[in-house]
Amino acid sequence: MARKKNNIFIIFEPTCPNYEATCARVEKVIKELGLRIEPILINREAPDAPAFASHFGSPTVLINGQDIDPVDSDGGCRIYTDAQGKQSGLPSEDLIRSALLALK
Repeated sequence: MARKKNNIFIIFEPTCPNYEATCARVEKVIKELGLRIEPILINREAPDAPAFASHFGSPTVLINGQDIDPVDSDGGCRIYTDAQGKQSGLPSEDLIRSALLALK
C-alpha cells in the first residue's frame, strides 16, 4: 500500500510582518527532524489562491490540511500563544515540531 504524501501549506498575506520568519522556522524544524517535505506557500490574496486559503489568517501553517494551532479566524493577523502563555505573531518552533512529529 502506498504511503500518503504529506503536505505543508503556509498561508500568508504579502504585507504580513511574520510570514517570512514563519517560513524560516518551518524549514528549520523540517531540517532538524530530517523530513523530506517542501512547504508550499499560498498567498491568500493572489487571484489564483485556493478558496480555502481565505478562511485562515496570516501566517497559518497547515499540515495535511490541519491547522497546527486551530483557532476561529476572521482571516486577519494570527496570534499564537506558546506553552508559557507568551503571545506572538508566529508559531513557536515547539508547536511546529509537535505537529511535524505526528507525521513520523
